[in-house]
Amino acid sequence: MTKRDFGASRVRHSLANTALVFASLGITCLLVFAAGEAYFRIKYKGAVGAAAETSLYEFDRQRGWRLRPGEYLRFNYGSHRAIHVAINEWGLRERALAAKAPAGKERVSIVGDSFVFAEALNAPNRFTGQLQSLAGPQYEVINISVPGYGTGQQLRLLQELISKGFQIGEKIVLVFFTNDIQDNLGLTYSTLEADPQKPSFDVDEKGNLLSVVPKEKKKDSQSASPWMRSLFYNFLKRRMEVAATRYPWIFVALDTVGLAPKVPRTPGIIAGWYGAGWEQRWAATVEILDYFANYVGTQLEGTELQIAFVPSPLQVEDVFQVMISRNMDMDIRFAEFFGDIDRPQRMLRKYAEERNIPFIDMTPLLRKASGTYFPSEGHLSEVGSEIAAKAIYENAFERK
Repeated sequence: MTKRDFGASRVRHSLANTALVFASLGITCLLVFAAGEAYFRIKYKGAVGAAAETSLYEFDRQRGWRLRPGEYLRFNYGSHRAIHVAINEWGLRERALAAKAPAGKERVSIVGDSFVFAEALNAPNRFTGQLQSLAGPQYEVINISVPGYGTGQQLRLLQELISKGFQIGEKIVLVFFTNDIQDNLGLTYSTLEADPQKPSFDVDEKGNLLSVVPKEKKKDSQSASPWMRSLFYNFLKRRMEVAATRYPWIFVALDTVGLAPKVPRTPGIIAGWYGAGWEQRWAATVEILDYFANYVGTQLEGTELQIAFVPSPLQVEDVFQVMISRNMDMDIRFAEFFGDIDRPQRMLRKYAEERNIPFIDMTPLLRKASGTYFPSEGHLSEVGSEIAAKAIYENAFERK
């Protein structure tokens, strides 16, 4: 064998060994992935795929969609857990409820959207469940919420409950989230285009609340591609997201080598509250809030209205702000956001103070903690829910 042949043989041997190593690593990864997937499929048997089989929602001619009564076991990919959802005869995610509060109990209704509904948490861990524990047996805390609802839909839900004889109670806490100004106008969160599935609301010159309700049903919020339904993949993804949320330097390090996730689209809070037209969107919501407050004041004698604000995770969690700051060239509104990051709660506080409505801002308490939101799911975690419950309890219950 010549020296050239010997050298060529060594190269082929080296390449073969390298290929064997990579093949072994690939097979090992596939086996680990398959084992992890099988483990979670067995662990969460019964919950996986339930969302695709039965929707929580059905069409409603006044509100666009409503919750379908029944018992559901669903797997939430954002929080990576099986969730039991019970929708009662009133169309609420609550236990069976009498029309009137039990004797000796004061009923308090918490009204809101997906942040109150808490699709990623089981009922006792939601902030209304934790609020009930803080308030004690002398109170009955009622969760009145539907994911995706804006203020107009929430009012229509209250009106329907009252028309059926349901007593709202001595207090209503209206929980406001940043995307409510899009929901009230029937707009998509990112592009601000008309959403064909959402109703839109408006108050006319005579003070009547008008609405345009589409015929399409609300699609189930848990639809996802087959790959995104992999339990093991979502488990690993969730672990990495939690780590990045707690330690933002991880995101910075990944971004330095080009591996950090990019912002896929303009976040809803930035699209809705910044750039041209935000004042008009807010003004439209002010009119709907006024209609809501006037309805409570004139039609629900003896019921006090309070407003609570839940901030966007972009206003609270450092990792989201780092992500936005490293994508500043994507949207000129990003700079405006950082220049006035608390605009939504400032405007809502001003609104409430001008009308003598008690106002609860959860932002300061949420900023003092970490891990308050599920990173990919985007809603309050158990930690965030505990903080929200404490904020409402200290303001709506202890304050007399």
